[in-house]
Amino acid sequence: MFLQLWKYFIFTFVFAIFLTGCKTTINNNNKQQPLDNPPESDSKEKLLPPDCSRIVAIGDLHGDFDVAMQTLQLAGAINKTGKWIGKKLIVVQTGDILDKGDQEKKIINLFAKLKKEATKTGGAVHTLLGNHEILNFRGEFDYVTSKGFKSFAKTKISPSTYQELEPEKRGRAAAFARGGPMSSFFAQNKVILKLGKVIFVHGGLNLEHLNYGIKKINNRTSAFIKNKNKLPAIMRGNKAPTWLRYFSQNLDTTKCRRLNKVLERAGAEKMVVGHTIQKKGITSGCKGKIWRIDAGMSRYYGQRTLKIIEISNDGIKILTTERK
Repeated sequence: MFLQLWKYFIFTFVFAIFLTGCKTTINNNNKQQPLDNPPESDSKEKLLPPDCSRIVAIGDLHGDFDVAMQTLQLAGAINKTGKWIGKKLIVVQTGDILDKGDQEKKIINLFAKLKKEATKTGGAVHTLLGNHEILNFRGEFDYVTSKGFKSFAKTKISPSTYQELEPEKRGRAAAFARGGPMSSFFAQNKVILKLGKVIFVHGGLNLEHLNYGIKKINNRTSAFIKNKNKLPAIMRGNKAPTWLRYFSQNLDTTKCRRLNKVLERAGAEKMVVGHTIQKKGITSGCKGKIWRIDAGMSRYYGQRTLKIIEISNDGIKILTTERK
């Protein structure tokens, strides 16, 4: 009898300690919730990468330094002197900083500086490759202004180089030669950039691009700019990621279904593109899954209103200011 009472006493004591321990664990972890009632924040997939609260995307600039400065200020990325103040902000410029305007070199220098400054505060600046960047590295200068040639006139070249070109064009040809001075900046720029559940590209993406591989497209295009290989076939023609306009014009049910397949394949929820000017400014389509942000902001197009987009985990909104 005594032995049975002793066993009962030991069992009761151990069980009480066990219960007390469970209660302590639960009380010390306020994040734990019943399985049938999870926190709301955990029930939704976040749009942005971890530790990122805000991304700003800027469309085609086409050699307009003033627009670059003003849109970056609108984004909260820089102050009036061009110094980075964005802290952990991520800026994505979706390509075509070249051609049609006179201030390309100033834009390149600005972004090169901001990339370094942003990194120091935990932010980032991404400049993508557009079709006009590729054109220049192919030696096609049909959209370059006279001042655009002059700004690169002092590039060092050998006397026997580019004799087939007019003298005023030779400096730019040397600057944008594959493996030349400008390649150090542009070779680090991606064609396709995925941040969280948002994918950025200048023209657009289709399943062919994803089957080929985002990393492969980026790496082989970078190698082309460095003069280490030819431009891959998938980057040529009007279906290249830098040229595609499929989701930027005349959206319908068929196109939206195709967009859904592309996004699903890419593991993304939204696509952001430039390249195709939207006459009414920035537009979205397919229930907000595609955002077209080429608002024709360069002086070349004469727009007075400047527009960019701000992306947060709450969604996407358009930021607007008037040209100064």
